[in-house]
Amino acid sequence: MKVINLNSKFDLTKVQIDFAETIMSWYSRDEHNSYKFDFNFLMDKIPVFLINEDTLKVWVRENRKEYQDENREERRLATEWLGLYMSKCNILSAKHPVIALCPERIVDSVRNEKELCWLVAKVLIHEFSHAAMDKSDYGIFDKFHYWMEEPMANLLTLSVVEWYERKWRYSNYHCYSQFGTSSALTIDGDVYDARDFYDFVLNFVRSQPDNYKIAADLHTEGLFDAMECDGWARKKGEWRNCAWQKKLWLDYFDNVLSGKCLYNDVVAYEIWESFDSMRYEHFKAMLKYFQGLMKKASKGNMPSDDKIGNDVRMFESHLYGDFRIELDRADWKNSYIWWEYKNVACNVQIHPKFDDSENLCAFEYFNPSDKKEYLFWPNSMDLNKDDEPNKTVVCFLDMFTEAAIRSIF
Repeated sequence: MKVINLNSKFDLTKVQIDFAETIMSWYSRDEHNSYKFDFNFLMDKIPVFLINEDTLKVWVRENRKEYQDENREERRLATEWLGLYMSKCNILSAKHPVIALCPERIVDSVRNEKELCWLVAKVLIHEFSHAAMDKSDYGIFDKFHYWMEEPMANLLTLSVVEWYERKWRYSNYHCYSQFGTSSALTIDGDVYDARDFYDFVLNFVRSQPDNYKIAADLHTEGLFDAMECDGWARKKGEWRNCAWQKKLWLDYFDNVLSGKCLYNDVVAYEIWESFDSMRYEHFKAMLKYFQGLMKKASKGNMPSDDKIGNDVRMFESHLYGDFRIELDRADWKNSYIWWEYKNVACNVQIHPKFDDSENLCAFEYFNPSDKKEYLFWPNSMDLNKDDEPNKTVVCFLDMFTEAAIRSIF
């Protein structure tokens, strides 16, 4: 790793650099690491500049358009703006990637030399994670990028640090069982084990701004890991145009962070998968099919149960979960769709609504998880506020259903 001090009053010590290098190097060489992020290559190619806080503010705002209108005198939270990755640096006229660290801000965020060494490593791994995920061009950054790139960099950082902790624990166990000694780790004479380092990084992530700290939930629940970081890295350019999925991601985490719902890994992962899957299109097709059934029923042409059953099984295979269409042949207007998803404590009952001339004009669905009914009038764009769907809907199916219903009219 090439470290160059431009104007910081602090230098990185050899212990700090070696510690961060060792973690990233071991991770890159590990044969069991299925989703390779070659930190060794990146550390050889990308210089790390040490700059003071005033310079950091200039670099950030010159290279990140989303920060250019901020109050230049305002000091950011102590747990952010500790470092910066740039695919190219306009100020240095560098057309190659550059990483900058602000040691002053890092020093202000810790209590002792051990924590300083750990935080330097965390920030370096985080910034090199941005570099590792720089595999496709997102274009001009928007709010979604702000709420995806930073948590993914933190998620990869946590994955690397957790891998290091497990590797150390495995090596330490064999060292103790074979030789009766443990491979104690020390920083400035202070003894610790790798779990202390992992816990420090996880707690630090939880203290960061909202768009950084959601990585702690993504990581600890277990469904998100380096594979998802690699997926974001390769496909971020394609995801830029996924408007409704981006809104789901932003709305869901807004609800989590505002306390309107608890984080649920299955819900978050389904939103994640919706970027890449055809499930949304299958759901739209199912709604159109149901709409067609209602039109046939109104003319006395309801298909047979066997025919409907075969169609439902096809939708069920694509949509997952327990899915069926409940038909009331005595009064077809009472028919509805019932869907319970993956044992998650939410399901949805979708009912047709008709106007005075018996045309399907809206869908109404009931969510037993919050005992509320939601009404969608897809043909109306100028509703009074009280008639609009509840904007605090918190379960994935609610948001997914709303997006699908609105798109087919």
